[in-house]
Formats: sequence, C-alpha cells, structure tokens
Amino acid sequence: MDKYEFTSEYQITKAGYGDGYNILLKSDRITLLVAFISMKEEATIRINNIKEYGSVEQNFYIYKMEGEDSFYFMLSMNQNMYRGDILAESDMFNSKSEVESLIKKIMCESRTTKVVDSTGF
Repeated sequence: MDKYEFTSEYQITKAGYGDGYNILLKSDRITLLVAFISMKEEATIRINNIKEYGSVEQNFYIYKMEGEDSFYFMLSMNQNMYRGDILAESDMFNSKSEVESLIKKIMCESRTTKVVDSTGF
C-alpha cells in the first residue's frame, strides 16, 4: 500500500433521531468524529471544512465530562464554541490520552476524498 493512500472515508447517514444527517469520518470501521447537519445539501461544505480545520491541532478542544472520568473533543473553525463554529465532535473516551491519539489520527485521515452516501436518496 502506498504510504499516502487513505484507508478512511466520510459517511453521510440519516440521523438516528430527529431530522437531519450525520457525517462520520471512519477509519478501519472506527468512527473518528461525528458532525450533524440539518440539510443534506450542507454535506460538501461541512466535509471541506473538516478537511481544512481538522488538519490543524489547535482547532481541537478537549473537554472533561463534568462528574465523570470521560473526555471528548470538539473541532471548531475558531476559538469560539458557538453552535455555528463547531464542525464536529467525538464520542466519550476514558482518558485524555485516548482523545489526543484520536486527534492525531484525524489530522492525517481527515484529508481523505472518499465519501459514501448511506442515506438512500
């Protein structure tokens, strides 16, 4: 395998609850991040933003879940955490180092060009 070949893909899926769609960045069947969009037409813009901002470590913000020993990240277009600035987030992890490792992987894998539309439309 070429060292620059990506093994990841973006998946567009219907949200499990409510209206809207999820954009998942997956690598080896592991979900690296999730983004929510209200309209499917926003997918291309969101994926391009994740590619641009997901390659810079300073755009990731790690948080500790209050009252638990769980950590997660949010990917933002700037230092604000307003709804319109947040591009994606992660699941919960047991340690900060797991989240930091995940961020490093995303910084490499976010540039993939493979997009799979699983919505059926």
